[in-house]
Amino acid sequence: MPQLEQIDTFASQIFWLIVSFGILYYMMSRVVLPRISDIMADREERVEQDLARAQTLKLQAEQIMDEYEAALAEARGKAATALKLATDEVSTEVASRQDEVTAKLNAQAAAAESRIDKAKQEALANVKVVASDVSQAAVGKLLGSAPQPAEVTRAVEQVLGGKG
Repeated sequence: MPQLEQIDTFASQIFWLIVSFGILYYMMSRVVLPRISDIMADREERVEQDLARAQTLKLQAEQIMDEYEAALAEARGKAATALKLATDEVSTEVASRQDEVTAKLNAQAAAAESRIDKAKQEALANVKVVASDVSQAAVGKLLGSAPQPAEVTRAVEQVLGGKG
């Protein structure tokens, strides 16, 4: 190998290697590495601040979620109470109207019964009159002479009175 045979230039190459390495080492240790370490420290500090901020926001979000759930539970409770009150009010109203309708129907039934009784009494009175007239006419045709209306009425009332 011909490169190894040139040993007369080794001393100058080693000198420039040491000088270049020294300059490079000085620049790296005094200029580049401090900047890199400052950038790394700033970045680490920013990451820590972001993590702390994220933790704070997480706690705030949890607090807001707890408040929301509490408000939701309270609203559900109020809605349930309002629904129960409305249901009770409607039930009371229905019961009241049902009582009114029942009373109205009972009054109508009583009036109808009264009219029926009145019609029954009129019908019975008419039956007595008709029965008296028919009996008087039948007895008159059978006997040839008409009986007294008072006697026929009394006989019909005895017969019908025994039935009802």
